[in-house]
Amino acid sequence: MREIIGFGDRKVQKALAIAIRDALIAHGSVAQDLATLTVPADEWRNIARAAVRELGRPVQTLIVGNSVHAALRDWPRDGNEQNIHNQAMRPATDSVSRGSSAFEL
Repeated sequence: MREIIGFGDRKVQKALAIAIRDALIAHGSVAQDLATLTVPADEWRNIARAAVRELGRPVQTLIVGNSVHAALRDWPRDGNEQNIHNQAMRPATDSVSRGSSAFEL
């Protein structure tokens, strides 16, 4: 089991909050493998919610499988975010257009 470092350490929490906030601003969501967390999952979720609260945007945090996730609930909310979303989706839509699928067996 990975050792959890920095539990309760304000510097670690601030650095994590900045990283989560920046990822949410850039992509609308962020996920991290539970095995790589440097704080407990519940603390990660609390830090994510606090970081987004500063932005005044709604966020959902959850644990799915072996990952903890945070996602802006109003993403995309403007044209710039819609463009980022569309670019991220382009490989999947191109794949479907070519007749191939990531879900083929």
